[in-house]
Amino acid sequence: CIAWGFQYRPELRQSQFQETIDNLRIALSIAERYPTLTLGGNYEWTGNQLPLERANWNATMNLNVPLFDGLAFWSRILQRRHQAREKKIHKASAEDQVRLEIREALLDYQFWRAQLSALNEQLSSPVEPARKLTITHAKIDALYNALVSQAMLEWAMGKSLKELANGDNR
Repeated sequence: CIAWGFQYRPELRQSQFQETIDNLRIALSIAERYPTLTLGGNYEWTGNQLPLERANWNATMNLNVPLFDGLAFWSRILQRRHQAREKKIHKASAEDQVRLEIREALLDYQFWRAQLSALNEQLSSPVEPARKLTITHAKIDALYNALVSQAMLEWAMGKSLKELANGDNR
């Protein structure tokens, strides 16, 4: 259940994407140290009849060499790494919260399913009518709580139990 929760809970999926983005931001900050070369070209013609009498050609090349920027690129790299570390801590906290929610919901679900089984066994054995009515009321209450706990478990996992049982893992 915890593995399914990690796979289907949207906040954990978002944190995985955010981790990828943070790694890219760090790589881009590191790449700012290196020179960049930009090439461009342009062709322009004047006139409206072929063959054109005049044509203008333009080619551009730009070389940007970061000689000195006050060592700001090092601080940008460190800032990006600190931000990535903060987000990893936030992700770990979210994972712990999901684990806790799933464990609590699963224990609650298992408890109420066991209660239903016990009450069904009591109803299948011969009992007096007054006791049968009490057991039936308890069974209705247990069924309600079992359905609520199932809904909480499905919410904690991020996917319906029926979909997981059918193998619909989209």
